[in-house]
Amino acid sequence: MLLGETALHDVTAHHGNTSRAWACGDLGTILYTADGLHWTTQAPGTTAALYGIAFLETTGGPIIAVGENGTILRTTDSGPTWTPQPSGTTVTLRHVSDFGGVAVGDSGVILRTADWGITWAADASGTTADLFSVSASSAPYAVGTGGTILVYMGSGTWAPRLRGWRQRPDPAQQYSGKLLERAGERHDCDGTRCGGVDRRDVADLLCRRSRLDLEDAGCRGYLVPPEQSHGRRFACGVLLPE
Repeated sequence: MLLGETALHDVTAHHGNTSRAWACGDLGTILYTADGLHWTTQAPGTTAALYGIAFLETTGGPIIAVGENGTILRTTDSGPTWTPQPSGTTVTLRHVSDFGGVAVGDSGVILRTADWGITWAADASGTTADLFSVSASSAPYAVGTGGTILVYMGSGTWAPRLRGWRQRPDPAQQYSGKLLERAGERHDCDGTRCGGVDRRDVADLLCRRSRLDLEDAGCRGYLVPPEQSHGRRFACGVLLPE
């Protein structure tokens, strides 16, 4: 495969000289630049896809790369020599932090190093969700599938962070087969267009609750029935009297 066709997944820069950087990708690809302009390949000794790479925060590195089958690679000479490190797992590792030395991957795997990447031990993540990224500075968080957000509690344990959000439903689908009111008229909602108005307009109307939001949405004469607005009635951004 030509280098220009190889997918690259992550990049990290030297913390003391940001002109120096490393990128990693499929087929064990690792690239290095000393000036930010010209990139050369390095030989990590693996064909495993590499998904995460980080310059660990210590004098002179080291640089850590992680990827398929629990692969962890380490260099202390900027990359001419990469050494595999035992990870204790065969799942794909997706990301490694440049502060704190934490790697995350599939099936809820979280690994931590206390000796700059030589040895790794598993944390208790409390989840089987695939984890895609980790920030392990003063406020360590990990995120993954299904809206998973974990926060580090100390002593190698993580806990789910309660989410104050949820994905907004598509009202044109949610109210399919029901009737909407527009300026006293009723219109069937077929799941695509409601009363001849694009679903995005309907989404704006049904999902926004305050007078200001409805004014911004350009209400276009719709009346929102009480059962769709938590007991309040709106028309064109104006809260109607009960």
